[in-house]
Amino acid sequence: MKRVLITGASGFIGQHLLPFLQEKDYEVFPCYHSRKIDFPPCMHPVKANLLDQEERRALLKEVRPSHLIHLAWYVNPLDYMHSQENLEWMLASIDLFTEFGRNGGKRCLSVGSCAEYDWSESILEEEGLLQNETLYACAKNITHHSLEALGRFFKFDTLWPRIFWLYGPGESPKRFIPSLISTLDRGETFICKDPDKEIDLMHVKEVAYALCCALDDESVSGALNIASGHSIRIETIVKEIASLLHCPPGLVKFEHGDVSPIKIKVSSTKIKKLRGFHYHQKDALKDYVDSIRKDFIV
Repeated sequence: MKRVLITGASGFIGQHLLPFLQEKDYEVFPCYHSRKIDFPPCMHPVKANLLDQEERRALLKEVRPSHLIHLAWYVNPLDYMHSQENLEWMLASIDLFTEFGRNGGKRCLSVGSCAEYDWSESILEEEGLLQNETLYACAKNITHHSLEALGRFFKFDTLWPRIFWLYGPGESPKRFIPSLISTLDRGETFICKDPDKEIDLMHVKEVAYALCCALDDESVSGALNIASGHSIRIETIVKEIASLLHCPPGLVKFEHGDVSPIKIKVSSTKIKKLRGFHYHQKDALKDYVDSIRKDFIV
């Protein structure tokens, strides 16, 4: 039986990924540190501080996974783009991949980010231009290149899915959508400073499902955009949520900048070829709003 170790298992994406892995023919070892959730009884939870070299190496030696899903990283919405903790996670991740290879690992999926891309590109493709303007992007890029090199050295398959914008149950209250809802729910004015920006948005369960399919489809390797291929304006999202909350006119204010807005358009060609994956959200905005009402409004 295939043995899969998943780091960050109790995080935003991880907790939604576990049920999909459970359906596959995997023996699952969810790794957590400070936050433990109710893992399915058939799984084998393991506690480890991945920033501690001794604990990290002991974990790989004990589990000896054939497959690795690496989700854990520093993700505080307030400062993750420029935090020095990105460098700590970069070094820890490279060592994790090294130990995975030394212990006979066969296939490793480590999550990247849309922040790695040069957003001035007309369409973001997996082999397109990257940038290193933030510590987060720089650390992710180096981690990706290191993973590919280690995969060649130890002869294990590598996958680097790049996550774009996502939402859903388990989202940090500090993120944009929970912050928007809590502000409006208190009857306070919400100022949207980037209303013309266009983003690619997916529900977290769709993202988790895609990651599971990617791990299982051995014909897929390298970078992979986890995206719908459809763009939506921030202003549209904010107005729809404000409407559902029955906010009075003027409670939401939009500040349109003088510079041309960022319009993210993503290639979804590769993800559409994933074996077993089907994007279910035909009406992304409607599903988005329904999720907000269900998961955040009490």
